[in-house]
Amino acid sequence: MSYRILVAEHDSMIAMLIEDLIQDADGEIIGLFETVADTAASVRRNKIDIALIDPSLKDGNA
Repeated sequence: MSYRILVAEHDSMIAMLIEDLIQDADGEIIGLFETVADTAASVRRNKIDIALIDPSLKDGNA
């Protein structure tokens, strides 16, 4: 089973590392987001199984 995973991370290097790990484990990336606003919009639009959220996103605390 492939999980649909959203990643909210303000550091692009960390986000890319997480993305690689998820893809290596056959997970499906819903998206990589750097802001609370973009993350919230994606949550409203997509079915998500897992969300990895950095508590310090660019436009405020998650």
